[in-house]
Amino acid sequence: MTTSKITVPQEILGQTPPYFDGVALLRDRAALLDGWSDIYELPAAPVAHESRATRVARAAWYGRLIADLPDRTTLDGLPRSTFETGPVHGGRDGARWTDLARLVGFAFEDMGLGRPRPHPLDRTARQALTAALDLLGEVFPRVAAQVLPFVSVGIVVENPVPSMYLSQTPEVIYVGHHMLERDTWELADAVLHESLHDVTELARQVRQVLVPSYTEDTSATTLLPWSVKQPTKRYFSTWRLLSACHVYVHLAGFRRSVIGPSAEQIEVPTERAQFMLDHLLASPHRDNLGEDGRVLVEWLDHSLKAMLEVRA
Repeated sequence: MTTSKITVPQEILGQTPPYFDGVALLRDRAALLDGWSDIYELPAAPVAHESRATRVARAAWYGRLIADLPDRTTLDGLPRSTFETGPVHGGRDGARWTDLARLVGFAFEDMGLGRPRPHPLDRTARQALTAALDLLGEVFPRVAAQVLPFVSVGIVVENPVPSMYLSQTPEVIYVGHHMLERDTWELADAVLHESLHDVTELARQVRQVLVPSYTEDTSATTLLPWSVKQPTKRYFSTWRLLSACHVYVHLAGFRRSVIGPSAEQIEVPTERAQFMLDHLLASPHRDNLGEDGRVLVEWLDHSLKAMLEVRA
């Protein structure tokens, strides 16, 4: 059950900066893929969110342009391992998974994650996923409508990591199988988290998020203080700070909008987002931002400040 107070964060975050709204980005993604089709003399990209088979084919088509996929097959297939993030108009279990399976296998190996193990979904698991997506639609409708349509395929994998997004497999998100047994808001949080990463990956391709001379190898880096006590300290480039900050600001809003998270669980994304914003708003990271990137960072900063007093 929600109240007018709880809807404040999604109202704030639903007011995206110019050219960063879901409609504009999806329109420009379609233009981008059409252009790639012409350049590489490929068949047109399958239309997003038609049948399951079409979405699988689309994710594989898109991914082949992102990664230099070796001519090998890592998996035989991933049948019945997806959940839906958009409308379904037919096409159940007849999808051709070979191309996407190979791409997923390559992406996991490339990131040192080992062999991907898709988790079969029984009725209980599907009910959990449906409940999570319904919660996003009920509590965070404006943001969900801006974000979820970017994802074509979701795969539940047997992995200790709560969720993942890999740039080698655009329009695909991964959720760890143990998340199916967590509270509904936590599963929804994970789906939103990874879907937001797909949005920023696309924005980087179609907006001037970073200066033309930017490279990951030469970018300034910042040590994440919460990683100091972890086995490996984490240093984030300008791009990784921006992508993660975009996620944390939205999670700070979602957790303020739903019944369940503790005060600490609300404060974690808030504090991390503020730390990243402090660095993105100052040199040297600010110097790496393009015109659109600076607008996005300023909007994230304004949005986070506007939500600070909002609690579920």
